[in-house]
Amino acid sequence: MVLLGNIFSLLGSICSLISTRAKTYKNTLLIQTVDATLYTLSCLCLGGYSGVTINACAIVRNLSCVFLQLKNWMKVSFILVTFILGVLFRDKEIYGWLPIVASTFYAIVMIVTQDIKKLKIGLIINNILWMLYEIVIFDFVGVVFKVIALTSCTQSIIQMKGDNSDDI
Repeated sequence: MVLLGNIFSLLGSICSLISTRAKTYKNTLLIQTVDATLYTLSCLCLGGYSGVTINACAIVRNLSCVFLQLKNWMKVSFILVTFILGVLFRDKEIYGWLPIVASTFYAIVMIVTQDIKKLKIGLIINNILWMLYEIVIFDFVGVVFKVIALTSCTQSIIQMKGDNSDDI
């Protein structure tokens, strides 16, 4: 199952890497929805049930943010439900908190701003926390790609000044 989990992680990592280069809020979230779906499967194979729970909630949250006009109280409700479910299905002792904190933080960033630069900064912090969790569940592919994604996201933020290229 470790091999299969790492294969799903590889596919999710490719999506994650692509999302770091997206230039709009909507495209970033759509790509991250595919990413979260693949990571859900990866965490399931690797026995990371905190990750399964948090990623499943992220799929619903991202799609809702893209396709529905959510009021702030609805967005806060998503955060609370995700947090509660994360706590209920938390595993890996203290390390099980990493996906919960990462997702809660990133969801708050999504509520506070639709600015793509701030969203990418939130994504950097989110990726660091997930990378630590991936070490615990032996998702080696995920760790390597998180380093690449962190680098790509940082470069994307730096390049955002005056970049008028087409969107991903």
